Amino acid sequence: MSPVRRTDSRISIRRILIVLGSLLGLAFVPTAEAAWPERPIRIFVGYTVGGSTDVVGRLLAPRLAERLGQPVIIENKPGGAGDLAADLMLQMPAEGHTLLMSTVALHAINPGLNRTRRFHPVDDFTPIAMVGAYPLVLIASPQTRFQSLRERSTKVQKSGS
Repeated sequence: MSPVRRTDSRISIRRILIVLGSLLGLAFVPTAEAAWPERPIRIFVGYTVGGSTDVVGRLLAPRLAERLGQPVIIENKPGGAGDLAADLMLQMPAEGHTLLMSTVALHAINPGLNRTRRFHPVDDFTPIAMVGAYPLVLIASPQTRFQSLRERSTKVQKSGS
């Protein structure tokens, strides 16, 4: 019997976080050291206006613009949980004036859901900044008769339903 091989999703998540963190690091790059950027920076967001990824991008843009001496424009390209924006970014010239505000969905979740992508979720991207991280929380109605999953599981085991 061969051992079961598990994929460690933390590697993909870590890579995503590195990409986002590197974008934040750009805010501290002195503009006098390099000719880049020669023109405005475009940051594609693969989600609609007002979502968490969009909000973070819009909070980051003014600080980057101030530090880099060029406008930073957020462009929402919703579709395919980020796949559309990623595909569009990869079609742009690779000179650093078009970036992607990415999430774990693009690099770790979507590959398992859609195997016909035109890009590789890790190999086709270069992480440049970790911008932030946020927890996901499981919640229930205040009227539920349990306060935790453990409590619910215990009640189900005792009652059989």
